Amino acid sequence: MTPRLVIVGAGPIGLEAAVRGEARGWEVTVLEAEEPGAHLRRWGGIRFFTPLALNLSPLARARLGPLPFDGILAGTEFADAVLRPLAATLASPVRTRHRVVGISRRRTGRYELAGLPARTERPFELLVESPAGELRLEADGVIDATGTFGLPRWTGRSGMPALGERGASEIYRWPMPILSDPDRWTSARVVVVGNGASAATMIDGLATLRAEGGGAVSWVTPDDRSRPVDEVPGDPLPDRAGLYARVNNLAARPPSWLRIHRRAAVTALGSAGGAGWVEVAGRSGVELIPYDRLLSMVGYRPSPGILAETTVALDPVWEGGAALARALGGTRDCLAKLDLKVEDLASGEPDLFLVGQRGYGSRSSFLLQAGQAQLDLIFGAWALRRRGAGRGGLAAGPPEPR
Repeated sequence: MTPRLVIVGAGPIGLEAAVRGEARGWEVTVLEAEEPGAHLRRWGGIRFFTPLALNLSPLARARLGPLPFDGILAGTEFADAVLRPLAATLASPVRTRHRVVGISRRRTGRYELAGLPARTERPFELLVESPAGELRLEADGVIDATGTFGLPRWTGRSGMPALGERGASEIYRWPMPILSDPDRWTSARVVVVGNGASAATMIDGLATLRAEGGGAVSWVTPDDRSRPVDEVPGDPLPDRAGLYARVNNLAARPPSWLRIHRRAAVTALGSAGGAGWVEVAGRSGVELIPYDRLLSMVGYRPSPGILAETTVALDPVWEGGAALARALGGTRDCLAKLDLKVEDLASGEPDLFLVGQRGYGSRSSFLLQAGQAQLDLIFGAWALRRRGAGRGGLAAGPPEPR
């Protein structure tokens, strides 16, 4: 019997998993809550730091055939020119607008048969919301490639919402293509919160507009350094190196339009007279700052809800895979050399894997190339298990490539 694989999420890693699954002879079903590459489309014209050669595997590239471009793409370009046509090559179309509600084993929740071999003999069961209503699907293997971009962190410093945040308006939680819509941003009073790549990208875009005048920008950073964004010594990614250097230079010597609030956090939000305000507690005390738009660039976290009835072990800090978190240790840079084994990708629920950014959880050091390496380990291990077990079915691994 052909083993059945369900992949949750049709982003870059979900589609890479589908390509590998078909090559290995799986019956592949991809479930996507929106459309392929939906989160990347929210980037608009914001570009990757890495070139296409690192973001697309040879197997996927072979599916697409010759591409009229290479180099570094923007989010929308990658979604429309790579992910959409890649999804179209699959034998079974991506099931869009299919949101997974939960995953379990057939008639077996997380408490039944935990740790026993008999548990793996029962197929997975997925409850799915679809345009036609609720449905149940069964699978012999599941790959969770849902990422983290669907659940932004709250702006408040404790991980909970700042006071008033849940009812506040004009908060943007994804990087915005500011330069493509300058009329909305040039004169606006903007507050940017965070000190990672997304915050740096927003400050850089606002700096380009403020060269022509405009409203004040307040940058709220938890860091106390004069250069708050972590630069990588000898950075091999020139786009990243240039961005971080430009923004840190601004922070070290702020121009008249930029105020830096160091070692600071948003503690409350509200509105008065039709305008919003944030309460910022920082090194210099507590201050109320008026704003027209708030860019909350404080990161994202995975939503563990669909895994509640599985035995998946999540890291208590990063909320990705516990075994992978131990293997990654203190790794902070996405280009760090990793020597992972398939055991580092074990989720605690046999034949269910958290891959890509979902496996990393809230860590910001993920690279698409690392996700491709994860998939190669997983499918290689499944094939090896089949050859060693000498019997059919998923318990022995999927068929060999056709």
